[in-house]
Formats: sequence, C-alpha cells, structure tokens
Amino acid sequence: PGSVQRRLIFRAAIYPFNFLLTYALALSANWDRELMDNAVFWGLAIVVEYLNGFYNMLAYAMNSRYIKQVQKKQRRTSDGSTFSFAVMFDEGVSILSVEP
Repeated sequence: PGSVQRRLIFRAAIYPFNFLLTYALALSANWDRELMDNAVFWGLAIVVEYLNGFYNMLAYAMNSRYIKQVQKKQRRTSDGSTFSFAVMFDEGVSILSVEP
C-alpha cells in the first residue's frame, strides 16, 4: 500500500538528506571562495561536515528502532496478546500410529 511505500521512502531518504545537510555548506564554500574566507561560515561548514557520521548514526538508530516497533506490532494479535508457536491439540483429535 501507499502508506508502506511512503514510510520506506522516508527511511531511505534520510541518508541523502543527511549528506545534503552536512556537505552543502562545504560544497558552497568550495564554489565561492569568498565564503571560504569568511571564518564564521567556514567554521560552521567544517563543524556540520564533521557531524556527518553522528547524523548517519542517528539515522541508522532511528531506522533500527522503527523496524523493532513494526516487528512488535506484527507479533500482536487483535486482543493485544502475543502470538505463540506452541501447538496444542483439541480433545476431538485422534492420533493414528503409522508403521512401515
């Protein structure tokens, strides 16, 4: 469905957005040398660029947490209890032994 696709696109778009956020100032300073000469702008560009790994870690953690939440929701039944893989037989079941 569309809601699943939107969530997946959002999760995948975090990484390119992070790249643009952290490298845009440095790239613009490389195109315009006057910005590189501005100490405040260049300092901000360097700090934001160095935070790229931190932002990637946050994005990864957010995606991992999201996956865990979805898995928990999928394991729940409509009454709120969790699924069990234990198999039980009703009293009306007859067991046949098969011999070779």
